[in-house]
Amino acid sequence: MVLSPFDKDILNQLVDHCVNNIDGLFSLARIPEIKSMLKDKDGIDFVLGIAITEIQAGFIAGFKMRNERELNKEESAELFNFFGTRIYEIKEAIFKYG
Repeated sequence: MVLSPFDKDILNQLVDHCVNNIDGLFSLARIPEIKSMLKDKDGIDFVLGIAITEIQAGFIAGFKMRNERELNKEESAELFNFFGTRIYEIKEAIFKYG
């Protein structure tokens, strides 16, 4: 089974929310205790990782609640491919803000 139009809409909403609120993720990267642990001192890699994790975790949690099951292989592959189509927007927001 592939992701439903509803699921795809949820994913798009999650990415849009992340892109529009990228400043909140940067505020995490600028907490002194976190910044001191980062190898990339500007926090760009950290913010990208947190953004992808936030989107993916939020989507998977909602999917499990709505469907009362895990994603199957095809749905997982489609989720992975989805990031390939929208990750440039997340990166662009990060570079504009950072």
